[in-house]
Amino acid sequence: MARLSRFFFSFTRLLNSILFFLAVLVLLTTEKSSALYGEMLDGTSITLHWTAPGDDGNVGTASVYEIRCSTKDVGADTASWWAGAITCPGVPAPQKAGTAESFTITGLEPDSIYYFAIRTADEVDNWSGVSNIFSTAYYSCADINSDANINLLDIVFLMNYLYRGGPKPYDIANSDVNGDGQINILDNSYLINYLYKDGPEPMCNKQN
Repeated sequence: MARLSRFFFSFTRLLNSILFFLAVLVLLTTEKSSALYGEMLDGTSITLHWTAPGDDGNVGTASVYEIRCSTKDVGADTASWWAGAITCPGVPAPQKAGTAESFTITGLEPDSIYYFAIRTADEVDNWSGVSNIFSTAYYSCADINSDANINLLDIVFLMNYLYRGGPKPYDIANSDVNGDGQINILDNSYLINYLYKDGPEPMCNKQN
């Protein structure tokens, strides 16, 4: 929704001192939260990340977030999905526009696929649209760069993270390819053996 504001300006000495009024209509909207994504902590917890939008466009500070989740796929009807999704309690208040935000959700069912989305409202309850939909289905063991494939790019991604200051894997648990509880060069060696030398399948947290 948008907030409608009215501003009035008067001008005199126009056309023989006839008085005119000019009304300027300004639509001020609450922006969507940008680029919602998640980082799996274990089989039952996830930390969601996004960037704070503004109160009016991309400036100021919004008033409230609402995060919803569901095990039902979104499909083509986001509005119906949102209406039927569960509201996640305890989401913190928004910070200043542009701030990196995060929120951890616990108590998820192991081996279940969850879908998450977020909306934002301003102080007069104008709600933004629904963000992008983030799903835990994007992750599988050894898919280190989270592109739904396991290949050489995952090896390169982990090397960049470990030794070149590259980005952290979104699902750090599924980067523990050999399942020893640590993320290091041994995971890349394990993945190389699996991909190119007929080695055993990735373990991640499946060792127990």
